[in-house]
Amino acid sequence: MKSQLKIIVPVFICFISLFLFNMFRTIPESHHWKDYLLVYVSSEELTEDSVVSVLKKNGAKNIISKSTLTIPKISEFAPIQAQPHDSYLFARENFFYDENKSMMVFYVPSIFSSAAQKSVREISAFKDTIAGTDGTPSFPWFYPAVTLAFSLLCVFFTDKPLYFVALAFIHIFFAFTRPLASVAASCCMSLTGFIFILKICDRKEFLGTLKKSMMIFVFIFLPFVLLVAVSPLSSLFYLLCVTAAMSIIFLFRTISEIKFTKNMFNLVFIRNARMIPIFEKKSMKLMLALFSSVLLILAHSLFSSSLSYTKKDSRPALPSPVKFGGNGVLPTFKDFTDWYWNTVVFPYRHLDMDFDVPEEGETVYIIDYSDENGKIKETKSPVYTFNEDFRNSVENYILNQKEDSFEKILLSQGSGTKFAFSKSSGIVKERFGKSVLIVFMLLPLVFAGYYIHLGKKYGFSV
Repeated sequence: MKSQLKIIVPVFICFISLFLFNMFRTIPESHHWKDYLLVYVSSEELTEDSVVSVLKKNGAKNIISKSTLTIPKISEFAPIQAQPHDSYLFARENFFYDENKSMMVFYVPSIFSSAAQKSVREISAFKDTIAGTDGTPSFPWFYPAVTLAFSLLCVFFTDKPLYFVALAFIHIFFAFTRPLASVAASCCMSLTGFIFILKICDRKEFLGTLKKSMMIFVFIFLPFVLLVAVSPLSSLFYLLCVTAAMSIIFLFRTISEIKFTKNMFNLVFIRNARMIPIFEKKSMKLMLALFSSVLLILAHSLFSSSLSYTKKDSRPALPSPVKFGGNGVLPTFKDFTDWYWNTVVFPYRHLDMDFDVPEEGETVYIIDYSDENGKIKETKSPVYTFNEDFRNSVENYILNQKEDSFEKILLSQGSGTKFAFSKSSGIVKERFGKSVLIVFMLLPLVFAGYYIHLGKKYGFSV
């Protein structure tokens, strides 16, 4: 009965893992805006308020539309100020239309993506209505393909190819059901760790050695820790993947024990697990393969982030953050800062002075007069100076607002970001994803360098 449980439990863990991976499989959705999804609607029947009502009914919250725009800063001493025709207040309204001004545009927090998609299907059912989002589901084949290629390469680095193929299948299945750069790199790290584990898995003191091995801990469990910063759900599924892979090793061990028991004898390795060097000369090639794989994943992630893929379809040209250019029609956060400056300094300037772009170091003074020995003396007290401190104060002012505002969206894209109308499909972004990939890429170099250092120190061949 005990032997049967040793077989049933690992098999159950593997099947439940594959089942959960498949049930919660995901296709990354590309977006232009950080943390926001754009919904565009053209309708003869629906008004802006009607669209917002549908979005809210399906669970979306904190929606930013044209009607939610408010004056972001009101001067205490001059609450009413005339605005020039090219004022930021007028220019920002362009963000709520497509380039041809035929579509209304709404900004929905990306956490309500499913609610937005459901709303789009409902809105599209109305007569003479077109609706869609800037999000484009696209399967990034490159990342799981790298995991698959690395797995095939690793077969040549292990003495137990049957064991490895079985546990690698779990990793590959996981990578294909959650095709993200961080997941693919984590799977490559984990597979490297399992190659080291397979060296000692059939020997005595296996578990004790496993617990004390820093190298195995780094390659197996460090990805779990780092993935928490990228995606807690990915981290949880990664832990499930590692658990399933370990179950496969214990399943093979149990089968071997049953086989030897039936043959009335049991082969035992002379050296226990502690006596086996986990990292050896041929491991240097494994480190090179791991480094190259993660480098490919990182390079593809950076490359896809720097390009704009244009769709030749009916997608309208929507407001989008861009790294270069900017058409001048869509204002930036700098334009807002300039407007903020002109608003707060208005009470201290001549009424006939126009709104202008402030110069670095420009200062506004309050002029006061005092009587000194029968003479009137003029003194100037600085009120505002246009410098880095002022710009930081503007950013803090926006961040500290309790209510969501369009200016918060602009700032969240980066204070120096420019904007233009684009039909591109956007990119898939992972929070701290590139930082995690860089750590993964450096780790094999650290271990390889440490091994080279030991080789020079003790005189063995590297």
